[in-house]
Amino acid sequence: MGKMKNLLLITLLVLSSFSISAKQILLGPNSNSQEEIQEALIDLEPGDVLTLEPGEYFFEDGISLDVDDVIFEGSGIDDTILHFGDQVSGAQGLLVTSDGVTLRDFAVLDAKGDAINVIGDGGSEGGGGEGKMAKKARLGQLEPMAVVAYYTRSYHRDMALLNT
Repeated sequence: MGKMKNLLLITLLVLSSFSISAKQILLGPNSNSQEEIQEALIDLEPGDVLTLEPGEYFFEDGISLDVDDVIFEGSGIDDTILHFGDQVSGAQGLLVTSDGVTLRDFAVLDAKGDAINVIGDGGSEGGGGEGKMAKKARLGQLEPMAVVAYYTRSYHRDMALLNT
């Protein structure tokens, strides 16, 4: 019983350290939004949340995220709009090359190419990246139906987002 208490105490300490170290970053629209948002995306650490306040954000270049296990969110799909109509560089509006990322509650308009391109966690394989699910399946660490279920849920989630 003593070992179980110690294990529980260690687990609670580890979990509490994750929640204490996570940052909540809040940014609003301004004339320097592109630089502020890109800098915030670079400075994120696993567990952090970047929230964009309601408003319109204008970009001349694509932005990118390469930090695992973070949340990048707006304040509502109709309230937080990322405009890429003046984009001169980048093949997409937002490029995500990390795993475990949650994107929600914002709209992306007029990107030069893809609005959002995700390479990681079984996202787009176009960049040569291999998602965690695909890699585990290739190595025989997952049952085939687990892979099917993962991609089916992912597909339906993505379609629901596109149709809202």
